[in-house]
Amino acid sequence: MTDRWSVPKRLPAWVLPAAICAAMGGLYLWFVHADGVNVPFEDEWHMVILLASVHRGQLSLNMLWAQHNENRMLFAYLLLLILELSSRFNTTVEMYFSAALLLAGVAGIWWLHQRTGGGGPWIMVPAALILLSLAQFTVSLQGFALAIYMVIAGFVLGLWLLEASSRVGWLLGLAALAAVVASYSSIQGLAIWPAGIAFLIVRNRAPRDVLIWTAAGLVTSAVYLVGYNWTLVGGGGLRASLSHPTTSLHYLALLIGSVVPQSSVLHLDLRSLSALGIVILLGAGGVYLAYWRMRPAPEMGLALAMITLGLVIDVLNTMGRAGEGVSYANSGRYVVFNLWLLAGLWLATWNIWHRLRLRTALPSLALVGASILVTAQIGLSLHAGLVAGWDLHRQRETAVRLVDHYGKASPALVQEDVYPSYPVFRQRASVLRDLHLSVFARSD
Repeated sequence: MTDRWSVPKRLPAWVLPAAICAAMGGLYLWFVHADGVNVPFEDEWHMVILLASVHRGQLSLNMLWAQHNENRMLFAYLLLLILELSSRFNTTVEMYFSAALLLAGVAGIWWLHQRTGGGGPWIMVPAALILLSLAQFTVSLQGFALAIYMVIAGFVLGLWLLEASSRVGWLLGLAALAAVVASYSSIQGLAIWPAGIAFLIVRNRAPRDVLIWTAAGLVTSAVYLVGYNWTLVGGGGLRASLSHPTTSLHYLALLIGSVVPQSSVLHLDLRSLSALGIVILLGAGGVYLAYWRMRPAPEMGLALAMITLGLVIDVLNTMGRAGEGVSYANSGRYVVFNLWLLAGLWLATWNIWHRLRLRTALPSLALVGASILVTAQIGLSLHAGLVAGWDLHRQRETAVRLVDHYGKASPALVQEDVYPSYPVFRQRASVLRDLHLSVFARSD
């Protein structure tokens, strides 16, 4: 007779892969805990205006709807205000909330990967390690970047609801609502709509569902553009991008290639990263072509949605920022969505190899190349993230001292470590002191 207390001889297949991903998630949380510092930095100083308006009873819908650069941030502002009012503007609370959204997003992608037949749990491990990469240190350690992680959460929740709506039709409306919230949190959220179209088509959904989703996306985008001020778009928009195609393509390539961080290990320069970006772009194009030739391939729905999301956001970023200089593409704040592009490329390459490996050698070569790229990204990101995190921690500690003594702070240091406008910094730091918020909350 079998002893009911005996330990199973073999663990379920998903346990060890899930444990590896959970360990990376734990490292990510430790990184935020170790290097996150409670002090407003750059864009976060804009929240001082909204917080002061709340305390005066003057907050309005127009203030929440107004552009911040190229972004409409209605729902991001609302969530940021809730967190800041409850924590007295402790930016580390926002960092932890962003981390929670990212971890939930990776868990959601794991579920979708298993649900849509994209491969076994081990195939998801490299993708999860990419998505939790410390290469995103710039936004991981800034509370205002919560808007970016709201886009990630909206994307994953939207796909989850789109998949579930094949059985419960009305969930399509909730999926659209998730995309609307993301769209009005940051301009990158608008990319969820074409990503959703790709997902629905690849998953062989009814044309009616595709049309409803497309119509909702068009309406959301039209509302987004009502009263839109194009002069606030630093790169000049679509016209400027088309007028300087070489510069725009160079910017786009560098933007995508920067998913592998510059590191003292390999000494990658901007030209090398641009070349890598071209390789990734060609790989993404190859994935779309391979899908077209082997369709139907519903198991590729998740991967193609992730690739589409990343590419559309890169195009939006190029239109919005290319005018500020090609090197601006190497800014760490833009790497997040290209992590999702790279993870989608990995999943797609594996699916193509799994389907076509017996017909030609090309899928095997592509899988080897993708494996090398993924391994390099994961390894270099760990090193670069830990080094940069410590540097940012020291910079933020300097910022704390500057804010704490804002009346005597050096303008040069303020512009370097806190905010580009010294007069604005002094005025808003005074507001924080009067309201006992942020670094001044500890004096109570």
